[in-house]
Amino acid sequence: MSRDTAPAPQVVEPETEPTRKATASPTPVATTAPASPVPDDARGGSMEPGAAVPSTSAQRAPTPTLPTLVIGMAVLIGGLLLMRYRIAVYHATVRVGKQPIAAGSGERAERLQGPFRVGVAGAVVALIGVVMNGYAGWQLWISLTS
Repeated sequence: MSRDTAPAPQVVEPETEPTRKATASPTPVATTAPASPVPDDARGGSMEPGAAVPSTSAQRAPTPTLPTLVIGMAVLIGGLLLMRYRIAVYHATVRVGKQPIAAGSGERAERLQGPFRVGVAGAVVALIGVVMNGYAGWQLWISLTS
């Protein structure tokens, strides 16, 4: 019996293009990135010294402005209402504490706290609303001027 022998496998090497190294020039050169870069192209060569990195001129705000403004206004109004109706809120809290489920806690709450502390809490909430509105206004101003 004769044994057929297969030809030895041959290694096929792909053609490689010579790599070009980007060097830094004394004058900046603006380069444009392709519309949809291939992931390998986006990563390849970006770590070489002197390689141009495309930058975006329009940076987005870290938080959206309108929801921050709306929520900030709601928090501000809630804090002002808490300050305005602090006595009614305090008495409602004590009344809920005197219910049979939490017997005894209403008397302790009545002795330890007062409407003044409810007003202080309202002032803190209103201050948080002012800070939120200030931040939203600042973001809006930055987006309009740039």
